Amino acid sequence: MGLGAGTGLSASACAPPTDGDVDGQIDADDADDGHDEDGLALDTTPSDVAQANTAACSATSRVRSFSFAPRISSDCRALAAPAPSWHERPHGDRCEPGGAFWLLSATDEDIDFRAFDKGSVRMSDVRPRFEGEDASPWNYGFYALPSGRYRIGWALDKLNFPTHVDRHTGTFVNDSFDVNPGLPRPTVADHLYVEMDVRLRGEDRGFDDRPVTVFQEPNWDAVIPDPAVRIVGEAKNRITVGVSARSVDGTFYYLEVNLFRTKNWDFVDDAQDVLDRAMSWDAPGISRGQIVYFNGEHLSRAPGGQHDLPTLSVEPDGAFRHFLIPVSDLFEQHPWPFPTDSWANVEIAGIYFGAEIWGRGRLWFEVEGYRLFSSEDEACP
Repeated sequence: MGLGAGTGLSASACAPPTDGDVDGQIDADDADDGHDEDGLALDTTPSDVAQANTAACSATSRVRSFSFAPRISSDCRALAAPAPSWHERPHGDRCEPGGAFWLLSATDEDIDFRAFDKGSVRMSDVRPRFEGEDASPWNYGFYALPSGRYRIGWALDKLNFPTHVDRHTGTFVNDSFDVNPGLPRPTVADHLYVEMDVRLRGEDRGFDDRPVTVFQEPNWDAVIPDPAVRIVGEAKNRITVGVSARSVDGTFYYLEVNLFRTKNWDFVDDAQDVLDRAMSWDAPGISRGQIVYFNGEHLSRAPGGQHDLPTLSVEPDGAFRHFLIPVSDLFEQHPWPFPTDSWANVEIAGIYFGAEIWGRGRLWFEVEGYRLFSSEDEACP
């Protein structure tokens, strides 16, 4: 949840990309020359095609973007930091003094997802490899495209960098209204969609037979064996898009859609295979809310899902896939345990997308064309 190979353990599932990077290491040679591996101009992306196909809709319906940098038109970003600062200094080629930025965050959690009021979630204790932690499993890059936009490359590699293997580790790009309070903040009632193009460049799973460990407060360095005497086992990998929302009464709603996930990430006995996880909490005087994970491949089976999302795979071509997620419909039609009187009273705190791995796994993917927008005409997003 975001704010918001080479070890011999697993044969690579990644068809070697033409730039020679087979381990998910993001290097300078990953910057594009304006064409993809097939020589096609990168200016023609699935998002561009979708935008052209629906251009006529703008004359009859109100389409409004809420993203800080629609279609990734800026590379200004900052790493998340503990309170009270919440983030480090923004940096990038397109940063402006006092301007908005992407928030890059990491979570490192015990495998049981203990209750939030017990302090199980550690923020910002995993840093990107090129920003100060040589042994980090996390690396990323913003690569300029000829269109003036950026492609984001994202890798979480706990095979070649086997730290945190017995824990749940997630790394995310956050389009956050909380850290960018000057942006117009939408509500769930604003007919919201998330749109983005994603391609999977590498995915591997290994097996680790070490015991799960639990990190306890107040001393985070005190490590004790897992009481259940479990082992880490086969890695669990997923790529997800999440939306965090907050009601005026303080109730939190987290809605996540898995764009890719290994089968062992499904924690719900669901005949429709649409819910991957659902967890609620109610800590009086502290907070209450629910987190819901949807399986994007079967999203049409969820109330408000509208359509199934594309399947991401490295084989046969590892091409970009276009994703359009009906955010408002999913929020409004899901049977939440803490319903609201009006979705106009539930504000969006932020959108986040990234990788999560339990155990010794690896994910490498790229994102283009991301935006959060509203459309009053469902036929014309």
